[in-house]
This record gives sequence, structure tokens and C-alpha cells, in this order.
Amino acid sequence: RYIENSPIFFVDKINTPMLLMHNDHDTAVPWYQGIELFVAMRRLNKPAWMLNYNNEPHWPTKRENIVDFNIRMQQFFDH
Repeated sequence: RYIENSPIFFVDKINTPMLLMHNDHDTAVPWYQGIELFVAMRRLNKPAWMLNYNNEPHWPTKRENIVDFNIRMQQFFDH
């Protein structure tokens, strides 16, 4: 089931630009999985950007990180 459902095995079929946010204190998803997906995308010359906020859980909780994420997300969609 892991192979059937993991996006890492289908990166070659991804055509949509991707903005990833994966924080290092995420308890919901292992941090390295975000890095694996990002690296796989970049190795195949797929448009991908990754944001990481240190000492943050699954979603940014510090005000400065929330503001930064919102700005970067807007820049991504404007791009």
C-alpha cells in the first residue's frame, strides 16, 4: 500500500508546480518525507519550492512565520 499511495513513486507524472511546507517539529508527517519529495521533484527538473520553519509543528504557529508563509504563498500563486 505504501508504494501504491506514496507520491514519491509518481514524481515523474507531476506537472503542476509545487510549494511544499514541511516543518522540523511536525508530529503528523516525518520531516524527511517532505525533503524526499522536494529533492525528487528538483532532480527531475520539476518546479518545486520548499519552505521549512524551524521549531514549528505541522503548521506555523509563530506570528512571524505565519506572515512569512502567507507572503510566500501569495508570491507562489502570483508566479
